[in-house]
Amino acid sequence: MVARNEGSGERMRENVSRPIGGGARRGALLVAVLAAVFAVPLSVSGTAVALADIAASLGESAAGQQWALNGFNITFAASTLAWGSLADRVGRRPSFQAGAILFIAGSVLSVLAESYVVLDAARILAGLGAGAVFSVGSALLSVVYAGEGRARVFSLLGAMAGLALAFGPTLCGIIAQTWTWRAIFGVQGGLLVVSFALMQAARPLLRDEPRSTAPFDWPAAILFFAAIASLVAALVTGSEAGWASAPTLGLALIAAFAFAALLRRERRAEHPLLDLALIRQPRFLGVTLVVAVASFTFAAGAVVSAWLLVPAMVMLGAGFGLHAGLVDNEGLAAAPDEDAGMAAGWINTMRVGTEAVAVSLFGAVFIPALGGGGEPGAGLRRDRARRGSRRARPGGDLDPRHAPPMSARASWRLRYSCSCTTGPRRCRSKRPGCRWSPWPSATPRRCGKRSRTPACIDTSAERPHRSGS
Repeated sequence: MVARNEGSGERMRENVSRPIGGGARRGALLVAVLAAVFAVPLSVSGTAVALADIAASLGESAAGQQWALNGFNITFAASTLAWGSLADRVGRRPSFQAGAILFIAGSVLSVLAESYVVLDAARILAGLGAGAVFSVGSALLSVVYAGEGRARVFSLLGAMAGLALAFGPTLCGIIAQTWTWRAIFGVQGGLLVVSFALMQAARPLLRDEPRSTAPFDWPAAILFFAAIASLVAALVTGSEAGWASAPTLGLALIAAFAFAALLRRERRAEHPLLDLALIRQPRFLGVTLVVAVASFTFAAGAVVSAWLLVPAMVMLGAGFGLHAGLVDNEGLAAAPDEDAGMAAGWINTMRVGTEAVAVSLFGAVFIPALGGGGEPGAGLRRDRARRGSRRARPGGDLDPRHAPPMSARASWRLRYSCSCTTGPRRCRSKRPGCRWSPWPSATPRRCGKRSRTPACIDTSAERPHRSGS
């Protein structure tokens, strides 16, 4: 097993100058993959944008709305590796098209949904399909394109993913305002219909694609799916129901058991689902670490004030866009052609899985500080408080009567987290009791000068703060 992967570099160098297929079919294949890569992020941002309209249509349901988002993310993250490894055995084009069919079916059911049960089931089904098209698509490009051409198409792949992330929420908002929230899922399904048809047109190009003759490890695939799904579900449940609740602890135990059983099986299996020797290669390991760290950084933007971090996030966004396609190319170049699906599946597992975990972790840390306290139903109460804040007077200032309650402990946690990003500020006013402090006040007083004047820190707050000279 190790010898096969150690020789992958020589095989890839031999394949660099290999002419593959006709230009028209290769173009159809490229457009098919790009359309799918654009549609999948739209499914995430589109659901989030449509939540308010969905609630108006299907009714208020915190659990229903939560699983409309998390159901897709969980199955998406948990299925990418299995899809990639399966594609190496049965063929990448059939696997891609099977995933497209699942995604289209989930989109159609989302359009027709009249209850949260149907909508949540549809999003789970679409997540399974997204795992296939996202991982198998890059593997297809890896085995069809070679040399400089492959570098160019992976650059396009990264650019398309970046466009979907950047403009997806705006596009979905326009679609929802112009038609209805159901049209968002209809557009996503339509993109996958086009992708399916173009992939069918490129079928002659993929008749001789390299395949692995090793049997598929179904027990490992089930364990991996259970481990990732249980881990993300535990983080989501813990932030809502409490970390000591029975559902959270049960899901955490399932995840730990599944991970332990998976690691033991993969070490002993003759044909593992994930070749551990490939992961230990420095080149491939470096690529996956870049993907994981970038996903955590990208997810942090969901809970940190955007205006405070605009310059840094611009640079991070540029770096995220630059590496999005390049790391896939580098990672797949480190694997033999017959294992391209497995390599692509693992890279996308690290990308999507770590992002899902990061979002859940950030939410779990910051939601209690924002007034929820980790209690059941805190998220729903917070949403209602936010809706109530819209009844404030015109001009943008929020009416304190509509603000969500905040405990003293949560208040100080929020103050400390804010001080880590904003730093100390000095008040320009000379009024008594006003001085600079790294501890932002929860209810600051405004100074006499309104323009460009920071909040006046009340030195008589319930907890002493650090004072300046």
